[in-house]
Amino acid sequence: MALLLLNEMKKLTIYWMSLFLLIGITAVAQDGFVLTGYVKGYEGKTKLIINKILPTHDVDMVNEEIIYMMDGKFKWVGKVDGPTQYSIRIRPDNIPESNPIRGEDMSVFVENKTMVLTGEKGSFKYSHVTGGSPIQDQLEEWQNFIKSKIGNDDIHSSKNWELEHKYNLEFISLHPDYFISVYNFSWYIKWIPEMVPKTKAVEFYNKLDDSLQTSIYGQQIKYYIDNIMLSQKLDTQDKPHDFSLPDSSGNYISLKSLEGKVVLIDFWFSGCGACRIENRNYQAIYQRFHNKGFEILSVSRDKYKNNWIKALRADHITWKSVWDADSRVTTNMYLVAAFPTTYLVNSKGIIIAKNLRGEALESKLEEIFGGQ
Repeated sequence: MALLLLNEMKKLTIYWMSLFLLIGITAVAQDGFVLTGYVKGYEGKTKLIINKILPTHDVDMVNEEIIYMMDGKFKWVGKVDGPTQYSIRIRPDNIPESNPIRGEDMSVFVENKTMVLTGEKGSFKYSHVTGGSPIQDQLEEWQNFIKSKIGNDDIHSSKNWELEHKYNLEFISLHPDYFISVYNFSWYIKWIPEMVPKTKAVEFYNKLDDSLQTSIYGQQIKYYIDNIMLSQKLDTQDKPHDFSLPDSSGNYISLKSLEGKVVLIDFWFSGCGACRIENRNYQAIYQRFHNKGFEILSVSRDKYKNNWIKALRADHITWKSVWDADSRVTTNMYLVAAFPTTYLVNSKGIIIAKNLRGEALESKLEEIFGGQ
């Protein structure tokens, strides 16, 4: 009888402990959010870097959080005022910082709910989140649309970047009733405005309902329509726009100061894997042709100077490199659509080629300077 009573007491204790635990989890979820995740394929301890995406489409690098996965499993808790976008980056410690492609990342809209993320190594970008906001569902629908068009192979190729932009804009056009479409359209206005000329902006904005027009991103589109005038995108046979920007020592370098040389204007940033790979390619090319009159002027669009400086050192950049902190030259003057973007300017100051890379750039310089 005593043994039976003891067993019943144990069952009752387990019941109440389970109930208190459930109440505790629910209270956290109601007051804030809980995101638990499993990314198949990762073993051991792996770093996750979490950054809020600001309404300006810039990344909040100051208040980033670092948590760790153990064998692909993690838990992240916090609190937000409303649906908030975050970037989650996987950065394994066994990949050196000098590697231009150091991991993978995804975007998620977080609400004060209990959410579950499931993903897989190599396609973390397309992870699925259950229990999230309707905006997160729209985001995943958009990403799956892109994936169905271009797949998940060779995601760092410039060809796939171009296709991704094409299908992004197609999705936006198909779903003007989606918040994520308004968000993405305003992203293009900020970073690649030449892909959304005013005529397209007006057409898209007029399709939006009142709630989307008055949203923070709808207002960004309206401001663009009312205030921004774009210059024409440069092409071969054009003269490049002159500009002056600071190097790592704070000394200003102008494009005009390189007159008489063959100049490669290279637009890049430290978080662009293809840009970092191209920096490696420039090493031999610069060494071979610099004494013959060839110069590289790299223009970094990094928002944070430290990121640019670290990349300069890691990639052993010895040619001229300047910092475009507010993207005035990159976005507003040159209307750069993808990274890296390059313009090859001859000694007479005329653009003779665009976006030459690797062997194609070397062949063009051999044509100009001779093959010695």
